[in-house]
Amino acid sequence: MKMGIWQRLLSSLTGTANRLLSNLVGRAGAQRDRWAAEYRELSQQADSIHRQIDLQIQSHNETISYSSAWQLHRDSVRIADSAHAAFRNAHAALDALSETIVETAKQRKSLENRKRASASALERRSLQSEIDDMHRLRDEILIPDKDRVKAQKNRLLADVRRLNQRTAELRDLRQSRLAIEAPPTLATVKWYNPEKGYGFVTTPMGDAYLPARVLGSISPPLPGAVLRCRLVTQGGRMRVEALVTGN
Repeated sequence: MKMGIWQRLLSSLTGTANRLLSNLVGRAGAQRDRWAAEYRELSQQADSIHRQIDLQIQSHNETISYSSAWQLHRDSVRIADSAHAAFRNAHAALDALSETIVETAKQRKSLENRKRASASALERRSLQSEIDDMHRLRDEILIPDKDRVKAQKNRLLADVRRLNQRTAELRDLRQSRLAIEAPPTLATVKWYNPEKGYGFVTTPMGDAYLPARVLGSISPPLPGAVLRCRLVTQGGRMRVEALVTGN
């Protein structure tokens, strides 16, 4: 069985320091090891999806398919959700580390008091050895690892925040591609007001909003005019995303 991060350090400590680290392994060792594995995997996944999104959006914005945008959007959401779930292991390990650091200080103070009160030189040397191990436990294991976990958590959190921004870009890109790739629909103009810059059309699926931007250089349509268009639904409201000309 593969030894965990803290378990590998146990043999280098004795006495009270060994007991404290053993308790830490028992309380949060599994969470710490899971976090280490999850952080490596999720960081690699986040880096990979960022590169894919950059490539698609920057190089293929005009030709990316709806299915590609949808897949990237789904993957980025999945990675972000997995990271949030993994943070529970990081928090559990950080809490256990903080509590052990406090307990280390208490136990070290107790050992120092015992050393001062001891009349035996042999006992004082033994206690000093334990005190030295307590310093090692705090300065070489607990505090560095707590800082390491915090830094990893913050880096992954920054990746998640960036992913959330990219998912918004992908959502918009997906909608625009859907408007291009969706089958055209015949719609009848209910009304259109050039001064307001919008109107409504009737479609087999219900009424849809008609914004001025989709008309381009086309003259404002009259009621009853039939338009061949592509529709999208956003926020529960259907709208004309593009007019389709030709066959």
